[in-house]
Amino acid sequence: AGSASTGTSYHVIFSSGCSMQQHWESYVFFYHAFKVNQPGNVTRLVSGCNPQQEKELRQYHAEKIQSMSDRFHVFFTPEFGLEKNFGAEYKYNNKPNSVYLWMKDVLGMGQGNNSKSVENDIVFLLDPDMILLRPLPHDFSQEQVLYASKQKDGA
Repeated sequence: AGSASTGTSYHVIFSSGCSMQQHWESYVFFYHAFKVNQPGNVTRLVSGCNPQQEKELRQYHAEKIQSMSDRFHVFFTPEFGLEKNFGAEYKYNNKPNSVYLWMKDVLGMGQGNNSKSVENDIVFLLDPDMILLRPLPHDFSQEQVLYASKQKDGA
């Protein structure tokens, strides 16, 4: 889903862990994507759930999230934050590694000619604690639309 006139598909993705706080943030994120009628697919990338948590989250997602839209998805990845970088664990490994797996497994990136079919797609990478106030568009050149507030003098 996206813009039929441009042949562009939209993918809004956000990464999260398996904590209760991240579940609430994700629910609110999906709700606002539904409320503003965000075009394209919206996918939660979840890292680090144990098998029971993943089972429960899949059921919750099917009952509560996909009832809002069949374009809302969940994608599970391993916990990457425990990997050693430069001799220490680095909790921020989840986001880049989850995005990489999602692009490879869902979009087929890096798998021969499959990459051509998504080369015009737009991927918005957000955080679960963000709220959409309007749909994210393809074209950001509309001067009458304010996407970020301007800094006030003296601020």
